[in-house]
Amino acid sequence: MIGFLYSFYSILITTPLFSEVEKHPRTLKVLVAGDVMFNWGLRETRQKRGEFAPIEGLIPLFLEADIRMVNLETPIANSQEEMDESKSYVFNAKPEDITLLKKLNIDLVFLGNNHSMDYGKKGLEDTIENLNKENILFAGIGKNIK
Repeated sequence: MIGFLYSFYSILITTPLFSEVEKHPRTLKVLVAGDVMFNWGLRETRQKRGEFAPIEGLIPLFLEADIRMVNLETPIANSQEEMDESKSYVFNAKPEDITLLKKLNIDLVFLGNNHSMDYGKKGLEDTIENLNKENILFAGIGKNIK
């Protein structure tokens, strides 16, 4: 789990949802977590202890939620050509790192943060492409201001 969740917040919204019969209200569970990234020992932990070792303790919590959203504090760039060398900390996920997000059934990631452009415009385009391939929704950034 080192590096995967720098900070973690869980929000449980208990809004009754009514189906056709109002006698059967349902609770909607929304989980929001912050600052997910794949550096700082995560890959080494996966290599030594298994692919899902960093998130094993989180899986039951995430699977309990109906909607799961995280702040993706890293681009998922395919190359490192446009690395922002002016920053003290530059993160990058590899496309195969998305398996951790998929294992947690992440529905949506937030990209509006200080690391989304760590690998420039190309890194952002790669991130969007990689998330789209895995059917993970995103918010907070796009190809242009619109």
